[in-house]
Amino acid sequence: MRVRLACYALVVLASVFPASAQPAIFTQFAQNASIVSHDGANFADISAKAEAGDLQAQFALGVLYAIGQSVPKDPGKAMTWWRKAAEQGYAPAQERLGTEYLFGPNADRGEAEIWLRRAAMQGNVHAQFWLGAAYQQGRFGSPNFAEALKWLRFAANKDNQDAQACLGQMYEDGEGVAQDYRTAAKWYRKAAEHVPDLGGANQGRHRLAQLYLDGTGVPKSNITAYMWFALAHSQDDLKQLQAKMTPAQIAQAQNMTADWIKQHPVQQISNQ
Repeated sequence: MRVRLACYALVVLASVFPASAQPAIFTQFAQNASIVSHDGANFADISAKAEAGDLQAQFALGVLYAIGQSVPKDPGKAMTWWRKAAEQGYAPAQERLGTEYLFGPNADRGEAEIWLRRAAMQGNVHAQFWLGAAYQQGRFGSPNFAEALKWLRFAANKDNQDAQACLGQMYEDGEGVAQDYRTAAKWYRKAAEHVPDLGGANQGRHRLAQLYLDGTGVPKSNITAYMWFALAHSQDDLKQLQAKMTPAQIAQAQNMTADWIKQHPVQQISNQ
């Protein structure tokens, strides 16, 4: 069954689980800021640096308050420290403010657009993706496909898997561009090649499987479709497809899947 609007699925996921509520986000932000805190001593050091005006420390301190690491969780203080760094041009803090205003409990779409655009213009790939996805879904008013395509291309060309999946969806559905299944398949494949299969990678795998099943943009192949459905963990689609395949075809598809997994070892999540 077709899963439409890959970008929408990603935006909904983020709205249910905002980044600041995810413990794993600490690792990404702390690495970006070149600061890691796992105890009170490090927290005191980060706090002192933040008070002294260090932008990376201000950003990291906001993360600690957001997730409750080494200090009680305090979303208000998190936003205060991110804003301090963002107003001085620190792109990671601008992106964080933008996504919090986009999805957080005190949503303000105008503020979200301002901060995401500032970060995106500095080359922050996460901001470029969220800005493009928001324009595609009309989060700032009516959908603006031209702006969506611009920012999603920036992020996709930096190998952001979520942006690649969204671009594939836009080309498949002809949103802001002429419908082009071959180009859709290209972007889905780029997303699908990412491991682990989070977010856009899984979307890309599922949509690529469907294109092979239908023979749109790629040669029709139940065997290749099976491989991508298996990699997307789409059990219902696999069951339906198996009914159309011979045991030999299923065995070939399973071997292809195993080979693909061997050639794509799970890597650390990128801190793009």
